[in-house]
Amino acid sequence: MTSILEAKKTIEEVLLQREEVIGVGISLDNQTIRVYVLEENATVPNIPKMMAGFPVEIVPIPGFVTLGSKDYRTGRFRPVVGGVSAAHTSVSAGTIGSVIRDKKTGNKLFLSNNHVFANTCSKTNYRGHVGDAVIQPGSADGGTIADTVATLYKWVPFDDNKTNLVDAALAMPVDQSIASPYILADDKFRVISINGVRSITSPIKVKKYSRSSDADWGEVLDFNFTVAVDFDDGRTRNFVDQILVAIETRGGDSGSILLDSDNNAVGLVFAGGIDKNGKWYGVANKIRNVLAMFSDDEVDISDGWSPSHAMVESPPQFEVELASIEEPNAPDYTIRNILIVGAGLTAAAVAWKELNRREY
Repeated sequence: MTSILEAKKTIEEVLLQREEVIGVGISLDNQTIRVYVLEENATVPNIPKMMAGFPVEIVPIPGFVTLGSKDYRTGRFRPVVGGVSAAHTSVSAGTIGSVIRDKKTGNKLFLSNNHVFANTCSKTNYRGHVGDAVIQPGSADGGTIADTVATLYKWVPFDDNKTNLVDAALAMPVDQSIASPYILADDKFRVISINGVRSITSPIKVKKYSRSSDADWGEVLDFNFTVAVDFDDGRTRNFVDQILVAIETRGGDSGSILLDSDNNAVGLVFAGGIDKNGKWYGVANKIRNVLAMFSDDEVDISDGWSPSHAMVESPPQFEVELASIEEPNAPDYTIRNILIVGAGLTAAAVAWKELNRREY
């Protein structure tokens, strides 16, 4: 008998060609195929109630879009930790997820998204190059080339024609002493460390520490999520084997790490949005997929948080400069297709008003 995962894989490509469909997932508990549609299309009569031998569940959800915000995580932190503003010089602002160690060299590396560190680099557009500056904070938060803390080192280029698994990149600190293996936990400048890695096999509670929405808890809704993503280079790319989570995810939060209650890493956030009822959603790569993609002849972070490669360092004593930045006049991004991250194909019709800037 065909498994529900095999059935989902068979039908999801066809379903994602429909503009009202945002994503496809499954419920293992109910053995149903979940078809995620834009919330105003909560009832889609042309989608069968049974597909490939499994019941179909229609789930209304918003299109994903970036939103603007600012808080204490936008300051200049030295040393640099996870959970603070940073980005490629051509990107406004994202989040450093964490510091992770390359077990081949022992070097500490910064982990975030391709679209944060590598400027949305694909196999065809070449928007990122080895050695590009990564600044902390990002330019949207007052960072300049003088705030270079790392250079672009490794990334997984997007495939414009096939499915993608991760939105991930690594940056090499300009000085190993500038990178601290902790994540900023709160506005008292307390920190936490990542204890290990966990695979998600059931709905669990998760948390993240990120530039814009700060520290927040949420719940995993789907851990076999397939979604189409519209990027700022005008390309739409499909992502498979993702995590869908009910958690606040604003512009600038991309790159943050999803953690379980024991501080094990489970995901790498790269998209999010809010529905008409004020419920937030985020989409994250599975962390084991991220680690696997960076395990080759040049670099291996597959067990970068394991005890055998623990970064035994004292919690940082920060030098922090909190910039006072005036918000620019907010352009009206209410037209279609202005960086709708996570919306399905032409389903990018849903956009939110009053975006402050194109923050990732």
